[in-house]
Amino acid sequence: MLENLTSLEYLDISFHSFFGDIIVLKNLTSLEYLDLSSNKFSGNISHLKSLTSLRELRLSKNKIEIPSSLALLFNISKLQKLYADNNMIYNAETEMHSLDTPTFQLRSITLSCCGDGGSFPQSLNHQHDLEYVDLSNINFKGYQFPNWLLENNKKLKELHLANSSLSGHFQLPPTSHRGLLYLDVSNNSLNGNIPNEIGAKVPSLELLNMSNNFFGGGIPISIGDNNHFEGGIPVQLCKLNRLRLIDVSNNNLSGTIPPCLMNSISNDSSHAYYSDYDYNGYIGSFSADVPVEVTMKSISYFYRGRVLTYLSGIDLSCNKLTGEIPLQSRTDTLSVAYNNLLGTTPQTTGQFATFEESSYVGNPFLCGEPLPKNCSTDESSSSMPRNATDEGFLDMKVFCASFVGSYIVMPLCIAIVLYINPYWRQAWFYHVEAATMSYYYFVLDNTLPKRFR
Repeated sequence: MLENLTSLEYLDISFHSFFGDIIVLKNLTSLEYLDLSSNKFSGNISHLKSLTSLRELRLSKNKIEIPSSLALLFNISKLQKLYADNNMIYNAETEMHSLDTPTFQLRSITLSCCGDGGSFPQSLNHQHDLEYVDLSNINFKGYQFPNWLLENNKKLKELHLANSSLSGHFQLPPTSHRGLLYLDVSNNSLNGNIPNEIGAKVPSLELLNMSNNFFGGGIPISIGDNNHFEGGIPVQLCKLNRLRLIDVSNNNLSGTIPPCLMNSISNDSSHAYYSDYDYNGYIGSFSADVPVEVTMKSISYFYRGRVLTYLSGIDLSCNKLTGEIPLQSRTDTLSVAYNNLLGTTPQTTGQFATFEESSYVGNPFLCGEPLPKNCSTDESSSSMPRNATDEGFLDMKVFCASFVGSYIVMPLCIAIVLYINPYWRQAWFYHVEAATMSYYYFVLDNTLPKRFR
């Protein structure tokens, strides 16, 4: 019956528990939107290749076989949006050999979960208008990180490649990429240092997740957990004024917390972007069905979609940070636990009143509510230096200056005392002469042979 509807443009049969092979749709050459998601369809996607006018295809949450090369979709030259997550991804390298350069114009693609994946879809290298890419939770083991995705697609706003077994170095394109809002490359085998120019080349970033890789070195001065970051937190991080969530816990960061960092991470929703317009619309910020973990009051929650635009938070826990906690405003979550911070906790009024003890524990020199340690009776925190530097509690420049100054002042003081008091001057030279003669005879008795004495 559907095959007779040759003028049909919109078809939605999602959430109906249909099962069996994916339906064969012939003669629907005018169909532009097809939604078969959240059913139990199986079989091969090749049955849809006759839909040459299709612009948006939704196949999520079925058991359909999706080729990782996307070769069987290339007949749909007008396809702009593909949502095929939670299906069966399989390797289809051989299908690419008989195909010319793909001519379809994808703007949004979601293939996340599940399957071994096999080859990374190199066919995407021919696309230049991608705005949203989610290939997370697919095993592309043995494949290098596709740096060409950022280089070829200047309109790309979200890139999700988490838990994809990718390796190699993460590199930025030669020119600036000012539209990227969301970058998640966590849980891979990426190595090397994060590019120093990431803040300058990607200034619009709102969420950056590079955790659980093998990145090393320091945080770039122009801008992840379970990496090996060290050094201080650069104040240039504050220039990312659209950054809403930052998690650099479980690293080796030292130095003080830049005061501007607390004020730059804001929960002001005026910067939020919204998504899902028509075919020619904008695939906006946080439109993905990808959860982000946010810890509030010792409990981890997973949020996804538009709700993330209303959240903000900072997690600096389990590092080696020193100094005092700067004043902060309008942040939903905060954790500075297990550092070397000192002084009093911020006033428990306003937004700070929502942060419990778990946000501050593990700082031996920190006191005040909601910690049980009372600042009025705790002498250890008040006796500590109030201005810690990147080198820790001891300022090496001040130490060296005082050390040199002491060696200059002491001889001058001795000379002045001897000049004023003749008795002390006479005693001084007597003891110097006696010490010199004693040293002379000691050397003579213990070094020269007896026949030369």
